[in-house]
Amino acid sequence: MAEDDDSYWNSSSAKGFSWDDSSDSVVLPSASISSSSSNTPATDLVTFEAGLSTSSQVADRVREATKLISAAAELPEPSISQLVGLKDVRKLEAELLTVRKNFAKLQQDRFQPSSATQTVQDMVLGRPFSLEGFRSLQDKEGLLDSALEWGDGEVVLAVAIMLKNTLKRSKFLAIMSSRQEAADQLISHMVVRLELREVVDLLVSLDRS
Repeated sequence: MAEDDDSYWNSSSAKGFSWDDSSDSVVLPSASISSSSSNTPATDLVTFEAGLSTSSQVADRVREATKLISAAAELPEPSISQLVGLKDVRKLEAELLTVRKNFAKLQQDRFQPSSATQTVQDMVLGRPFSLEGFRSLQDKEGLLDSALEWGDGEVVLAVAIMLKNTLKRSKFLAIMSSRQEAADQLISHMVVRLELREVVDLLVSLDRS
């Protein structure tokens, strides 16, 4: 068995390395890789030529896309008529004119108060409203009378408080003395808030002590 092993190693074609060799180069045994089967598809082989071809194609596509983007950037911006057509432009201009007129009307109506009836109706229905437009004594009296006609206690109270805060005391007392229902709403509100001193002053001023 030992002799067989020796004969095997002695018959090897590989030459061992020796420090005594005069040559400075090292010769490696040649090796080759062969396919174990003739049926192996050609796509299993890696070639650098295919990779180089793909990279070249990508580079060409990038250059082409860059040229197209540069050309598009140099084109003038299209007008509205080119985008939507001449008829549509005229329609848009008409709609824009209508919107401008409506906006101007809203700006004008902003400084004109709604009627007392409309304002009270908005208050009753919980819609947005404003009391800032009622500045004169006549306007404030008309607003309170409209609230009394609707018979909504909360609306009457809101208007009465507005009169109390914006009118001189003599004018306010004159209005309350001729409108007892509004005075009663205000007195009840003040009692709930424990404003007893003001309640007494109001009752004395209205000659209801």
